[in-house]
Amino acid sequence: MRTQTSYFNTTALRKDLTRFAPLWGLYTLALLCGLMLIVRDDKLIGNSVAKHFTDLYLTMAMVNVVYAFLMAAVLFGDLFNSRMCNGLHALPLRREGWFAVHTVSGLLSSAVPTAVMTLVALPLLMRSNVENAWQLPLYFWAFSNLQFLFFFATAALAAQCVGNFVGMGLLYLLINLGALLVREFVNSMFTPLLYGVITPTVGFWFLSPVAMMMEQPLFDLEWTHESLTVPVETFTFAPSEHWGYLLGCAGLGLVLLAAACLLYRRRKLETAGEFVAMPWLAPVAAVCFAVLGCAVFHFVYIFALGIDGTPNYVFAFVGLVVGWFAGQMCLQRTTRVFRVRTAAGAAVMAAVLGVSLVAVKMDILDIQTSVPDADEIVSASLNEGYYPGNAVCKTPEDIEQVRTFHRLAVEENLTNQKLVQEREAMLQENDHDWEAFYAAYQQNITVRYTLKDGREIKREYNVRTDSEVGEILRRLSSRLDVVVRLDDPKMGVVRIENAQQLMEYVRKPYGISIDNYTLDSEYLTEENVRALFEAIVADCEAGTLSQIYDFHPRMWIESSSLLTDFYSSNTLRVNVDLTNKQSLYLDFGIDSTNVYAWAESMGLSNMMKITLADTEA
Repeated sequence: MRTQTSYFNTTALRKDLTRFAPLWGLYTLALLCGLMLIVRDDKLIGNSVAKHFTDLYLTMAMVNVVYAFLMAAVLFGDLFNSRMCNGLHALPLRREGWFAVHTVSGLLSSAVPTAVMTLVALPLLMRSNVENAWQLPLYFWAFSNLQFLFFFATAALAAQCVGNFVGMGLLYLLINLGALLVREFVNSMFTPLLYGVITPTVGFWFLSPVAMMMEQPLFDLEWTHESLTVPVETFTFAPSEHWGYLLGCAGLGLVLLAAACLLYRRRKLETAGEFVAMPWLAPVAAVCFAVLGCAVFHFVYIFALGIDGTPNYVFAFVGLVVGWFAGQMCLQRTTRVFRVRTAAGAAVMAAVLGVSLVAVKMDILDIQTSVPDADEIVSASLNEGYYPGNAVCKTPEDIEQVRTFHRLAVEENLTNQKLVQEREAMLQENDHDWEAFYAAYQQNITVRYTLKDGREIKREYNVRTDSEVGEILRRLSSRLDVVVRLDDPKMGVVRIENAQQLMEYVRKPYGISIDNYTLDSEYLTEENVRALFEAIVADCEAGTLSQIYDFHPRMWIESSSLLTDFYSSNTLRVNVDLTNKQSLYLDFGIDSTNVYAWAESMGLSNMMKITLADTEA
């Protein structure tokens, strides 16, 4: 009769558990030390402990990505030593059995220490006045082990594909951070060849689990106060939507474990010590080495020497060749790789890089000059992320203004080389006088489109303030919903959409200040607030109230409250405290005629003397 086949061996499991117990112990000790740091002061026990537990997800991502690699490396380390590999695989245990034992041992190495951490933390969280705080250690155990499952699976897969620790580390790094590394390479090597184009980030981050896990919080917090007189902060928490990404990574980890087991069954034992264990990976590894060399030389040249331009690309080609030959040395395990055939491979790689750079520079895909059709756009924003002055446009008229801005900004740079040369000359002549430079050019003005198919297109341009493009930016950044900022403790920064909504806030104020001066109580009337709001609406309609600093003329200000006689500025700040918690504020220049006239009526002339910068102060 055929004997029963065993796919698991408890003796081998006990051996794994005892051999690598020191690594388990260090991990457990690190977790407990981290908990001690959280509760190092009795005052921290309570809300702060609970708050720190909600942040552990981000910290554990960094810990688990290293710990999972170390566990997989030691458990599958026999595959990297030919003597040990042959000796262990001569034992009467199937490869599936070895893989199952190592996998169970690896998962236990995370499950047991985190369970200890959970049991120790439970009593501490019981003392918290956060209602559901006792659940946090249980969530900690769950998310920590889900993270570890994914990272251990990727490390196990890397171990089956290579034949030494160096190769395993490089492949593990590539799996977990490869997408972000590719983005950085493309962003610094190819994107600068396309004026205004910005390399997207969302897709690259999604494909980089370590980065996503370090950035996405797993809990939504809601802050409250026990009373207004004793503002003791408390909070409640609930699992956030980001658990879906973590569960997806854990599911992918199970698939990767199955793939690793399949590769383990087909692995040739004589590849122990080789750089790659699968022959079909050799050309892939050679290309990766060449690209890695190109990227390393490229980044070293930029960051170490601080120089960009044509020499940088020459240096990148040198790095490509160096990386190609270094890869051949690793793959062939010899330094005698300088042959015609190997050199031909390096020449092909250099040719591919050169053709791709030329193709990007020529913009054969029309990426640089394309503007989305109006019927494809849901919304468009101008100067997004550079608040103040962020205009979000949803009406057809405003969207068309943004499209015009986009088209003219590209044409100005591509067709009017005189402006480009003038921009460079300003930096040379003024010896990098950034104040003069920014007065003539607005830097990094962002255009973002949200399309009906869910895609987003983002561009970034430098705009001359006195050009037609600058006029569009000035006009859109002077819109009422862009200019007026209302701070509300419950709603945050509130956008005022129209004049009627603004007038709803007319009331007797608690206080009004202009720059560093607080107006006397005689000016705190409802009529003065109404007059200010009417002046704001008038200047917004005239397009003279842009919150972008450099769209206003520079002026000299003499103030008796300052130690210096004069200081220079483009704008003044007016702040209206509508209630003891609600305030409205904006900046205005000497060209904002209506608001400036209102400020004069409030005694601005008595507070400070203002003259234009081109007038002798």
